[in-house]
Amino acid sequence: MFESATFVEAGSFGPLMCAGRVVLSGAVFGGPATLSFAARRLECRRTCWSRTAEIRLRYATVDFAHAVCEYPLTIAAEPDAFVFPNGRQLAEDLFPNAPDSVVRVASLRGVDAAHLVLADLDLSGCLFAGTVYLDQLRLEGACTFDTAPHAVRWRRWLPVW
Repeated sequence: MFESATFVEAGSFGPLMCAGRVVLSGAVFGGPATLSFAARRLECRRTCWSRTAEIRLRYATVDFAHAVCEYPLTIAAEPDAFVFPNGRQLAEDLFPNAPDSVVRVASLRGVDAAHLVLADLDLSGCLFAGTVYLDQLRLEGACTFDTAPHAVRWRRWLPVW
């Protein structure tokens, strides 16, 4: 847990594997950062990213409620297992029964999306309420969304239930 931590010069952090939660809520990143996590959950509530950052993930469900990004912040799913600088692959033995390595976003509530880049993420259960500048959100790769409800039909620009 790195809750409310201050990273003056973050640099590269990871790859890190965690069977539970990685908590960065309230943390402040003062320098450019590259984070790599294979975890069940990543919590970045009210985390402040003061420089460019890239977060590469596997298996995780991400909560970015009220996070602040002043420069481009990329959150991306990593399709293959992480590799250390020496070429050795990160063993993912903590996730033997995981059906897939899909990364899901649970919340972007209250985020200014002007500097946010999302790549190859499952956004089907994401809470976007209170997110501002959604028109500037950049989506890359294969981001998936939920389907429209079947019971709603539109007629003359009004929903009919």
